[in-house]
Amino acid sequence: MKPAIHMRRKKGFTIVETLVAIAILMIAIAGPLSIASKGLTSAVYARDQMVATFLAQESMEKIVNVKDNNIDYNLTAATPVPWTDGFLCDSTATCDADAAEGITLDSSSCSTSIDSYLPGCRLFFNPATSAYGRSSASANPTQFYRHYTIGDESGNTNAEERTVHVFVSWKEGTIPYQIDLSSQLLDVLR
Repeated sequence: MKPAIHMRRKKGFTIVETLVAIAILMIAIAGPLSIASKGLTSAVYARDQMVATFLAQESMEKIVNVKDNNIDYNLTAATPVPWTDGFLCDSTATCDADAAEGITLDSSSCSTSIDSYLPGCRLFFNPATSAYGRSSASANPTQFYRHYTIGDESGNTNAEERTVHVFVSWKEGTIPYQIDLSSQLLDVLR
């Protein structure tokens, strides 16, 4: 009688079982990674939109400040100035109002964009002062461009009311974005 030879079967995964397990794992990981990627993209857009809104508000405040100063000056001046003096922008010019650097009524004092989607003066960020502005000295270029336009609602050049639009534009990849902040200016003090 011959002894029985028992073959032991090894336990383990076959190649097919391994590939199926990897496929299931990849599907389980892909969903959360996709959600995280979209979340990061949305966070970057929200940050840029908030910065652009603040930059537009800064420009609007500078324009309103100049208007109020003109009107205040006229209360005591022997020779009054037009209430729009110093900020009335020609429709062909690139105008920008900056809190630190003042108002520019032409594009010669700012670095303008060559991209039709990003009109206006390019803004730079100075890390030493944590401020944005048109000056590139000791500053890093940003993706933001800013300009403003002023319209006459009545068609009269001596109008007592003007509409100001401040635009801040930027691009994320190839997608252009723009903030438009508008306000009515009147020939009266705030």
